Amino acid sequence: MRIARFWLLGLTLLVLPAMASAASLEKGSSLLAIQLSRGDADLTGDAGGVLVTFQRSEVGLQGQYWYFMAKEYAVNVTGGFGYFKESDTADPTITTDLTLTSSSWQFRIGGDRWAQLTDKLQVFAGPGIQIWGGKAKAEDPSGEFEGPSTTRYALSGRIGAQILMGENFGLIGHLGQYWGYAKASEDPMETKWLPSGSEGAMGFSFAF
Repeated sequence: MRIARFWLLGLTLLVLPAMASAASLEKGSSLLAIQLSRGDADLTGDAGGVLVTFQRSEVGLQGQYWYFMAKEYAVNVTGGFGYFKESDTADPTITTDLTLTSSSWQFRIGGDRWAQLTDKLQVFAGPGIQIWGGKAKAEDPSGEFEGPSTTRYALSGRIGAQILMGENFGLIGHLGQYWGYAKASEDPMETKWLPSGSEGAMGFSFAF
């Protein structure tokens, strides 16, 4: 039901007519955003001769750039990095402490339809294609163990909003979903799967 509501709202935003105001972005203008992000990391690890997959939430930092081909439509490029860390204190009579980490990068290109709701509020929605890469590490007193790199190709969609704080400055954020294809290998092992998950970001925007 949540996914159905997500796409219903997204489709509604896509067909909203643009409402003219002094704060509207114009054809040929650009928008840059610096944001804190969150997403799902799709990872693998060696489980006794076979690669098993697992997912962890991650936080990160990303930049987004929009170029407005028309007043209501912009192409978008996004790039950023993600990180996850878990520290587990063990019962020393049974096992040892464990630290799990992951790191990742992501690149996305897509398009967004924009609508002006008020002088200070703009909304957008659109699809995109994402490429993501990441790997997991585990560390205990005996050493560090690194899993193979995962590469994920995904279709994504998101909806978001920008609140203008000034003529060329604002707060911007979005929520999105992805459906992808992922693979990882560590000779002679290999695994392929179809992951899905969510992502989002919030931060500051600058128009020029």
